[in-house]
Amino acid sequence: MNKNNRQQTQYVLWVAIACIFSVSCTDKALENSLKQSGENRVELERVLEHYKNDPEKKKAAEFLIRNMKWCHAKNSPFMEEYYQRVDNLQKDKNISAKDMIAFYDSVYKPERFEEMDITLDLQTITSDYLTDHIDRAFQAWQFPWAKDLSFDEFCEYILPHRLGNEPLESWMEMYQERLKPVVDSMYNSNIEDLYKVISWMFIGNRYYTPQYVPSLRPSSLLEIKAGSCPTYTAFGRYIYRSIGVPVVLDFTPN
Repeated sequence: MNKNNRQQTQYVLWVAIACIFSVSCTDKALENSLKQSGENRVELERVLEHYKNDPEKKKAAEFLIRNMKWCHAKNSPFMEEYYQRVDNLQKDKNISAKDMIAFYDSVYKPERFEEMDITLDLQTITSDYLTDHIDRAFQAWQFPWAKDLSFDEFCEYILPHRLGNEPLESWMEMYQERLKPVVDSMYNSNIEDLYKVISWMFIGNRYYTPQYVPSLRPSSLLEIKAGSCPTYTAFGRYIYRSIGVPVVLDFTPN
């Protein structure tokens, strides 16, 4: 074997070893998540089994499960009352920004949000929720504004099932249904025109909520008229990801 052939063989071997190492690490991360899921492992494995004949969706499910170890919701005895009061407030078409700020000031008491319970997604998420979310995310990937996304970009910017510590809801479904008339009428429009229409649909007032308050649930945001910058950026991500527009959160310290 000449020198060039030996070098080529060594290169192929190194590539093969690197690929095996990469797959091994990936599988290890997935297995670690499955182990952490405890009794809920059966739900996660049901999702993987569901997509056994659809390699791309199976890879998407593995991506979510692999990265789910940090995903959780926060809850306290006050939270359900808090969500209901916020929802009732947002439904009032005649309330002023001043009235809304007064309301928010009245409910944000630190003691109401102390000793929050943490619910891990790995240990509670259902197979029905996950498969529905994945299927709808793939539908969003078919919209014209997502046509140039690679699979890895899709996983990063469209697929994630949650944004913060909000309760799990089928937000992809509710936002797609709410935005269907816009998508249907602007299917061949560019993203700048789409953004202008959506911006006019959802106009609200900024209100700077304390850091200790958990994220609002996705359904509460659909009627929001006042909220913090993080609240509105979450709202924007729900909106745009549901219709296949890749978005990500960034910030500038001030």
